[in-house]
Amino acid sequence: MTSTKQKLLICLFSIVFAFSNLFAEDWVLSAKKFEFSQNRKRDVSEEELSTLLPQLLLEQISEGLIRNTSNKEMMDRTLESYLVERQSLFLQLSNDYKKRDALVFTTDNKKKLDKAIRKQQEKIRETEIKIEENLNKTEQLRAEYNKLVENQNDKQEVETDFNLFFNPLTNIFVKKTESLLPETREEKIVLYKNDPSELYKPEDSYKRNGLESRVFEKSMVSEKINGLIDGFLTVYGDYFSVTCSLYVYPGRERLGTITEVGKIRNCGTVAANLSSYLCPLITNHLPVEVYFEVKPEEIAGNAHVTVDGIYYDKVPEKLVLDAGKHTVKVECKDYYSRMISYEFSGSEKFLIQADMIKESKADLSVTMTKPVEGKIYADGKFAGEVLSDRYFGKFTAGGEPVIGHFTALKKDKSGEKASFFYYVPENLQVNDNVLAVNGKAIDHEAYIEKRRIWTYRAYTLLVLSMPFTLYYTGQYTSAAYAYNNKSMSDLNEVYRLQNAKNAWLGVTAVCTGFFIIELIRYLKAANSVLPVNAHKASGRELRKAEEWASRMSPPPKTNQEEEKTVVSESEIKDVEIENNIPGDK
Repeated sequence: MTSTKQKLLICLFSIVFAFSNLFAEDWVLSAKKFEFSQNRKRDVSEEELSTLLPQLLLEQISEGLIRNTSNKEMMDRTLESYLVERQSLFLQLSNDYKKRDALVFTTDNKKKLDKAIRKQQEKIRETEIKIEENLNKTEQLRAEYNKLVENQNDKQEVETDFNLFFNPLTNIFVKKTESLLPETREEKIVLYKNDPSELYKPEDSYKRNGLESRVFEKSMVSEKINGLIDGFLTVYGDYFSVTCSLYVYPGRERLGTITEVGKIRNCGTVAANLSSYLCPLITNHLPVEVYFEVKPEEIAGNAHVTVDGIYYDKVPEKLVLDAGKHTVKVECKDYYSRMISYEFSGSEKFLIQADMIKESKADLSVTMTKPVEGKIYADGKFAGEVLSDRYFGKFTAGGEPVIGHFTALKKDKSGEKASFFYYVPENLQVNDNVLAVNGKAIDHEAYIEKRRIWTYRAYTLLVLSMPFTLYYTGQYTSAAYAYNNKSMSDLNEVYRLQNAKNAWLGVTAVCTGFFIIELIRYLKAANSVLPVNAHKASGRELRKAEEWASRMSPPPKTNQEEEKTVVSESEIKDVEIENNIPGDK
């Protein structure tokens, strides 16, 4: 039993380790020594250039870049894994066939021979089924990718289109079908052997087959290289031309080719220029086109746009941005501004629709159904104090939802100031509207902690009562069964166990009810931190607030009390003179 558990733990650990490696995989980039397109004798500087230029190029790209893998790339990787699995299965199949054929020479008994052949034939059939499944998955994967490409080609010219009121929960409940095509992901770009001076040195066979051959692809896969930069040099005097290409493996796909010209002594500048062209290909962050549509159309001419802090006085017809996250803000006078941060990737063109809303201001008053002395805030701005002579706060809303905050002046027993949040929707923002909030000013952290402790206590009592309930229930069931079968004659013992069982069932029922009540109270305490919805104050609520203010106000002093106060002050002054105590001047 112990060995089985150990094997299970080892198996689980291996699976977790494999998955962690899978998701933590890096995208390895390398380069090979550049070749010359001219067949002539070259000097030392030219020979050094063929090695130095790719090294300088890798140095320019060695900073922490992230690559967004493409669907084609993920499909090629999966197909490569299927191919390796298929080759391994075929070797196993050939070995199974050889073992079956060898049985004729190793077994003389016909029955044993037939049995051994049938057993071996079953193994052969299992391997053949696995090969067939592998081939089916390969075809299914290709069909799935082709369908994805067709769907992308069938889209409109502007492929991605979203509103600044973006709802991320639109398709959260849509059930996704299982797919053989892995999802694209981000991978950290690292250099081959973590050294920019380390170039990949392929075997001479690649010259006969080329970089896009299966032979060269196998060498790339075995070296775990995902991207390779290759180049050709042409030199005339002090000037040279270099043509660089980026290849991705597995897949043997050439992503792009760049040509640059420069001086041999300025090869560092040429490498920097090449890296600026190649980086978008390496990271797969190709430029995207962003279009704008501002509504209502009559204000589009007066609106302006800010993208990542860059101000555009007019709404541009089109912006070309690097793929990635950008912050876009659309503004117009007398209208509320609209802003969104979005990951512009996965498409070439985007349309931003900005539905502008005209500014509208409303002066509102807010009070509490159960007033407490404190301070009222609205969207972080001070709205007023709730004191003995004032039971409401005032603020101006601008047509958008308002999150308010109330903080009590007095501290509670824990030394913390009690507070709560409230929410004012747009439909209540009518000028001179008086709102009421049924908020509970408490120290929410202490309140939640208290309810959590009581929930644990109730759960502990429930768990402690269950063993006794189960014990006496089992004892009573056994005793009743024994008495009915006449193997036990003491009826009083049966009644005693029945009474004990009923008593502990009652205790468990009470503990269950106690636990349910405390759990509900704990959940309510956890929800107490959520903002309380404001509502239009009723006359009854306003009268209650006024009564509270009148109760909190100190009663006016009578004439006798005022005279007594004057006399007491004069007496204090006389005492100070008699004792030569200097008074306040």
